[in-house]
Amino acid sequence: MHVFLHAVGSFFAHLAAVDFAALGIACGLQALRLTVRTAAWRNIIAAAYPGRRVRWLSVLGAYLGGVGLNAVVPARGGDALKLYLVKHRVSGSTYPTLAATLVVETLFDALVGIALLLWGARLPARGGGRVGEPKRTRVLGAHRPGLRDRPQPALVRRAGRHLAGA
Repeated sequence: MHVFLHAVGSFFAHLAAVDFAALGIACGLQALRLTVRTAAWRNIIAAAYPGRRVRWLSVLGAYLGGVGLNAVVPARGGDALKLYLVKHRVSGSTYPTLAATLVVETLFDALVGIALLLWGARLPARGGGRVGEPKRTRVLGAHRPGLRDRPQPALVRRAGRHLAGA
């Protein structure tokens, strides 16, 4: 019981250190991201079924339900929920076609993500990488005492050296 209470106290101590303005901005951007993605998926479905009515609110509900289920169920179970809900909202739709629309969305996301990674890798590094110098290292949590003493995976070490310009 003591361990549990210590964990709860530690959680709330860390929660008190959260910058709620930044958290609010992040939550707002996440909501915007989900809204834009649902509009994109709705357009993909509408292109797959020309002449049929595809309501954005139906797609929004299905997408948000699927994202929520994906957060707790492994193996992309939320995608099956998305397909089920949209199939019952778009007349004449079939599972294979709707699944293909999700594949199109996933491929587009992968291509954009790879392009952003390549662009980010080509950015010139700034700062000396010491605690308190560049804000980039503070975002990674390097300003916390003892964090640099912990063992880190090789990928994290390489990313830190890249951001620090070493």
